[in-house]
Amino acid sequence: MKKVKAIMSILSIIGFSAPALAQDDGVALNLSGGVATDYRFRSISQTDRNPFGFALASAQYKDFYVRVGGENVDFNDGTNAEYDLYAGWAPTFGNSSLDIGVVRYGYIGAPDGPNRDTVEYKAAATQAIGKGTIGAKAFYAPDFLTLDTRALYTEINGSYALTPRLTASGAYGIEQIHRFKDFQAWNLGATYALTKALAFDVRYYDTDSHSNGTTYHSAVVAALKFSI
Repeated sequence: MKKVKAIMSILSIIGFSAPALAQDDGVALNLSGGVATDYRFRSISQTDRNPFGFALASAQYKDFYVRVGGENVDFNDGTNAEYDLYAGWAPTFGNSSLDIGVVRYGYIGAPDGPNRDTVEYKAAATQAIGKGTIGAKAFYAPDFLTLDTRALYTEINGSYALTPRLTASGAYGIEQIHRFKDFQAWNLGATYALTKALAFDVRYYDTDSHSNGTTYHSAVVAALKFSI
């Protein structure tokens, strides 16, 4: 019940914020979300391998954007929800695009003690090539989760349109946490556009750190996503 109340609170904030933003001329609004059989972040389960729901509201003015999102989590310590705040600059140059920004991950219901909330600075680039894309991104956290240390996550990714509705995509990344052992994470899957606003995604996730627990183990995740 606490998880449901937390998620509903986040969604209500998103819902009441969007109409206010819509009053500004030149601001593009977007609402997306969905449900999935597991919440995988850098291929690690954030819901103890259980289903989750998520929502994200975005506002963009020219090349600048702000976003707020929320989802349920389960770290087996009372934490039941995550909220994410984004801001950044995302220009395009022909078939190329950049994304320079900052992300704050906050948590609801976390136990007393070290603060899990984390800020990451992001730099990403994507290049469209024919029916596909290739990209790279990096996230730097000066104070990562409860570990009182810095971390750097780097990733390469790509996608290819197999048909007008079916797109294959994947990513490979490395999380480097100062004073801790690095780990690798990857995913590979496909997304099918059911309609212009609704898509179904099936994806395989894995890491090279199964010894860290079952949340690091491989999984096939199915997700139904919308974007309006």
